[in-house]
Amino acid sequence: MEDGDLSNLPFEAWAERDPPMPFKPDDNWLQTAPRDQQAIAVREWFTHRFCDPADNTPYNEQEGCYQFIHGGPHSPDKELYARFSRIVPDDVINEVVKELESEHGAEWAPIHYEPDDDDELSWAPIVSDTETLLWNLHLNLEDGIAVLTLQGDARAQEIATQLVYAQAISALENFLWETARYWIERDDEFAKRCITFLSPDQKTMLGDVNQHLDDIKNKVHGYLNRLVWHRWDKVASFYEKGLGVKIPSTELLHDALKKRHDIVHRCGRDHDGYEVVVNHNDVRLLSDNIKAFCEAIADALPYESSEPWDEWLW
Repeated sequence: MEDGDLSNLPFEAWAERDPPMPFKPDDNWLQTAPRDQQAIAVREWFTHRFCDPADNTPYNEQEGCYQFIHGGPHSPDKELYARFSRIVPDDVINEVVKELESEHGAEWAPIHYEPDDDDELSWAPIVSDTETLLWNLHLNLEDGIAVLTLQGDARAQEIATQLVYAQAISALENFLWETARYWIERDDEFAKRCITFLSPDQKTMLGDVNQHLDDIKNKVHGYLNRLVWHRWDKVASFYEKGLGVKIPSTELLHDALKKRHDIVHRCGRDHDGYEVVVNHNDVRLLSDNIKAFCEAIADALPYESSEPWDEWLW
């Protein structure tokens, strides 16, 4: 495939054209598009969001590698499967991954789009579907990983690593909160299930749902705002009884949560006064575990294809 392949796609291939970049394919069209057009759309989605790190990433001559200060590195394999695995056949994704990796390898840097001076568009992520929630999670985790590339005093780097480790748990909590909030707004039935779980005495409210729906949602949102999102028992109960989703085992997160507590509340020392030691590999392993955990939750929720009002980036 060559540059300019977008011109070979039909009008209906675009989910939206304003803003025109980065390219966002319409998933309904993509599922039934000819194989060659699927490959073009998948490739263009990736190359409009990620680039050769040589384009915008400093290179450390001593270490012989790029310093991904803007986030990343991003793998074509992981990114394309996360975005398109339920939409196009695996062999299409594999073909595009092989082509991309043959061009610039398996590590790509993110592209940051800037609005024009007179553009009043807010470029902050807008939560508009489950996939965008996962995208936000990945960005939050990658932002933390980017901090690990910063150079400076050795002690400062140790503290930065601790803080990034703690931030990964915060990214998980934010995903759980945003996902619950989104589905309460997205589906009235979830809101009604949640209120009967949270306040059994409120069941009478359901007799006239049109009159009381706003009150129901306000009560549920109030609960979400008060919930401590690393209280796994409370979170599991809410998700299962309110959203009908059984969350994965939190066993792999228990030790990380304890370390995070000591980092945040004891200035990086445990209850015996010993320093909490975490390294870059610990941060990356925790980030991978969190991604897998959240992807399992997203998979258990009702599947949505992206719709025209979805946030432009995804």
